[in-house]
Amino acid sequence: MLFYYIVIAHTALLRVRHQIGEPTTTGHPQFDIAFWLQQKTGHQLIMLLLGLWLYAYYFSSLWAGIIGFLWILTRMFFAIRFINEPKSSPVGDWISRGMIVWLVVGSLVGITLSALN
Repeated sequence: MLFYYIVIAHTALLRVRHQIGEPTTTGHPQFDIAFWLQQKTGHQLIMLLLGLWLYAYYFSSLWAGIIGFLWILTRMFFAIRFINEPKSSPVGDWISRGMIVWLVVGSLVGITLSALN
């Protein structure tokens, strides 16, 4: 959550710096990039938290914690690269999405196995 708050604060700082009033969501290329990053991170965060919770409950809390930590690292890597070079390869974004898929699929397997027992 701390990482997400940093992303939000960065977006708010750019909003003030470039004098972009609310509810406007475009106006300066730097702000547009930061706003897009904030929105995409928020969307992933919803699925991440759900996946972490279910994965930890039905499979392994240790591995859920490790995957959650790695998600933060890959998302930070993606954010820094994306802010500095918006046309860069979205490797960090795809890796973080893959981790969410892993959590959700693992959770579904755990729920299915739990229901069968």
